[in-house]
Amino acid sequence: MGVLIRTRPAKERGKELVYAYHANPEKLDKEEKRNGVMVDGLPEKPETSPNQKAQLYYNPGKEECFYETKEKKEAEKESKTKGQDRQFQREVIRRLDSIEKRLDGLEEQIG
Repeated sequence: MGVLIRTRPAKERGKELVYAYHANPEKLDKEEKRNGVMVDGLPEKPETSPNQKAQLYYNPGKEECFYETKEKKEAEKESKTKGQDRQFQREVIRRLDSIEKRLDGLEEQIG
């Protein structure tokens, strides 16, 4: 069984930061599945020292997830933008929902 992940662009090219995942994607509705990427599974989280953080990434070219270990200060800088990204994503989802409802209405009128 796969895992559904949600990602956002990372600073480095060729990888995306995984900010959420769902281990039971069959329980998600169609829209939630559309907003994520299915992967076969997640790698085991590596052990870290107290001043390190393991960050999960996704490589879209290889379609696989991997961890990178970073110093906590570096990881904290990257996570400060998460709140802004989440707010933007919620707005995009809200607008897409609105568009989808309009398209459904048009389909009903045509068909």
